[in-house]
Amino acid sequence: MATTVIEETTSDQKLFSLEASSKTLGGISISTLKRDIRLGKIQAVRYGRRVLIPGHEISRIARAGMAT
Repeated sequence: MATTVIEETTSDQKLFSLEASSKTLGGISISTLKRDIRLGKIQAVRYGRRVLIPGHEISRIARAGMAT
């Protein structure tokens, strides 16, 4: 399995869909992301009906690992 390195650049200011976040984080399921958002383990932003995860949060999860 390839390791994705996420650098802290302007991508930290972007917002990522749950699908894009799942792929970026190595295939974590969308239901796991939703659960962790609901439990407050992952910071997310609502934009209309969409749930988006900030780039800095993706970086934090990638550095810490997804220990749920």
